[in-house]
Amino acid sequence: MKPSSCVWDVGANVGLFSFCAASLSGKSGYVLAIEPDIWLANLIQKSAQLWRDSGYEAATVAVLCSAASDSQDIEALQIAERSRAANFLKGASGSRQSGAIRGEQLSLSVQLDFLLRYFRPPSVLKIDVETHEVHVLRGANEILRTHRPIIWCEVAPHNVVAVFELLTAAKYSLFNAESKEPLTGGRANWNTLAIPSET
Repeated sequence: MKPSSCVWDVGANVGLFSFCAASLSGKSGYVLAIEPDIWLANLIQKSAQLWRDSGYEAATVAVLCSAASDSQDIEALQIAERSRAANFLKGASGSRQSGAIRGEQLSLSVQLDFLLRYFRPPSVLKIDVETHEVHVLRGANEILRTHRPIIWCEVAPHNVVAVFELLTAAKYSLFNAESKEPLTGGRANWNTLAIPSET
């Protein structure tokens, strides 16, 4: 993140990444926190209001209570028993961290490209969606092709090949986000950093 960055936080959870990004982006930046869990989205909204009221020199954090996918649809969000950070859409496999399912919420899913009609395009895109990342990226063709954000993506083990192929086809260079080493073996990893190849 840099001053004036526009950051889309897909799978924002309680907003930790969103508010760190807002601080680094400054007053001229913008953060869109996308979170399908009504309870979590409400927490982020409350924090965003406190943030605004404090007069802190940081970017606005807007909250969108929605899932991201490759289609506009009504989805069933599975609420994880162990931790709401492990919530997942019913069609996804979810992670082992979820434990049992304590309940279900209906959620509207949208393509990230659809959101370009309403929000500034992202210069940074963070994706943490509990095994649904391939669908999120498939719904972001225009963003990848035209706006070329830097991407930080959590990738489930069974999605590492698909994410690598999708991002390299979009002319991104992939790195291990922790070690900064290039990923060249045809596989993304758990913490993948994708940078436009022209950069």
